[in-house]
Amino acid sequence: MLSGLVDFGIDGVVFDPNPVAGDYLDRSEEKLIVKPEQRSSLSKTLVEAMQRSLDDAQHGASVDPQRRKLLLLGVFFLPYHGLVQASKSKKRPTSVVYAMLSEGVKFPNRDSGDVDLIVQSSIRLREMVKTLKTLVLVEAKQRDEGSSQIMTPKQAREHGGLELLRLELGQEIASSKALWTDALTVAQIAEASGVFFNADEEDVKLGDEDYAALRSWADRCLVSKSWELPKLLDGREMMKKFKVKGSRVGELVEELKLLQMLNPTLTKDQAEDHLRDFSSSL
Repeated sequence: MLSGLVDFGIDGVVFDPNPVAGDYLDRSEEKLIVKPEQRSSLSKTLVEAMQRSLDDAQHGASVDPQRRKLLLLGVFFLPYHGLVQASKSKKRPTSVVYAMLSEGVKFPNRDSGDVDLIVQSSIRLREMVKTLKTLVLVEAKQRDEGSSQIMTPKQAREHGGLELLRLELGQEIASSKALWTDALTVAQIAEASGVFFNADEEDVKLGDEDYAALRSWADRCLVSKSWELPKLLDGREMMKKFKVKGSRVGELVEELKLLQMLNPTLTKDQAEDHLRDFSSSL
């Protein structure tokens, strides 16, 4: 399928008429400067680069076929990131990447969603790689890992720096789950191919070592599997302990997730103490 789309140009193969004259979901995330007529050739370049990378990796160990498919499709559709297609049957616009796969080539919805997630997440993760590179690394020692003092989401937002990055990375990984490493790989391949460019300011040149640094840092911060956080309190317990209901229960659940991302060794007692104060401020 990939070779056919590359050879003939994805715009003409997948849709008639062409829907790719969409709008960006969020122009603040527009980190790829790609003219419409360049998308097909760029897709081909990125696929070739990913294929070489995967072939090199196979010398050491085989790459899972499903993962290989997602990675190749991820780089193939990267030039279409952020574009949306208006739909008469749906209230909200549909991602062009998702529409091309699910409606155009009739991919399973789950696979289409995974590829779309990888494409969109790769852009955000690339920004986090850049942020980690530019932060003062001495901040990494700002808190003793053995300290009993917890860092709250509010404090992380106010403090900024590595604590805020830790929170944002944890949220991104929780959303992408196991696909976050694939999204980071897609960004890394695009980086090496010279795709990224920021028109507003001089961009930071990133190398393979910078992408490796984010992976390593996520492991050290214990957020690399933030979608698998232990459940210290569930919604029913929160309703009973903190006398909340409705949307406030959801706010407490989300606050607890963020608190655990910042404090991987958080105990149930510590969580209850914080949520009690937090619930009183709602």
